Amino acid sequence: MGRDRTQVRDPLVDMKMFVHRPVLFTNVAGLLVGFAMFAQFIGVSNLVQTPSEIAGYGFGASVLRASVVYLLPSALVSLVAAQLGGMLVRRIGARLTLAVGAAFGVIGFAWLTLAHDTTASVILAGLVVGVAISFGYAAMPALIVVGVPHYQTGIANGINSISRSAGSAIGSAVITSLLASNTLDNLPAGVPALPAESQYTLSFALAGMAFLLVIGVAMVGLAIRRRAPSSATDAPALSGDGETAPARTAVTV
Repeated sequence: MGRDRTQVRDPLVDMKMFVHRPVLFTNVAGLLVGFAMFAQFIGVSNLVQTPSEIAGYGFGASVLRASVVYLLPSALVSLVAAQLGGMLVRRIGARLTLAVGAAFGVIGFAWLTLAHDTTASVILAGLVVGVAISFGYAAMPALIVVGVPHYQTGIANGINSISRSAGSAIGSAVITSLLASNTLDNLPAGVPALPAESQYTLSFALAGMAFLLVIGVAMVGLAIRRRAPSSATDAPALSGDGETAPARTAVTV
């Protein structure tokens, strides 16, 4: 028996939005940013709690110290950077703001990848990553707004929020699996399995690659502008980076 298929004129979620270029690539960026964000949360929190006298790396921090000393500064700088991110969206456009934020992410995770052996290094790299995440979160809603009709902005931003959550879930699963896949041998009796330091290096490198892909999404995937109106009396076109573009007769890539 065939199933009944009911079609409505105005569905709650227009599935065509998922393949609309600005929405599609902004959601890809959201997925990657969510992945990188949780790579930092899980990677740093586990790294700093590892006892150095047993593993040869880590800081032996308690859960409270890991949260306050190593993760809280990143969250605080994100609050401040969010204001700057909003200013950049207005001045240089959402697309370039996303690319700038992703560049900070690449720098921050490269720092963590190459130098995570001191407290200062982990904290400072976390601050840079915090700026990256804030700029990304400031830019993506603006990209969504100019990419869909005004009556679909709420739904489109909701979809983008889901993409970020999906990226966070994927990041949690991937980083946890990486840390558990290669553990240290010959640990003292009663000590739980500890990841090899190389697993943290790999995790941070993957997060940096995620931000590198965000730069590609911003500079290539979101670079095509809408076709401008043909007459001088028409309204100006909205560019893919969230700015008002002058009238054009061709699509600029």
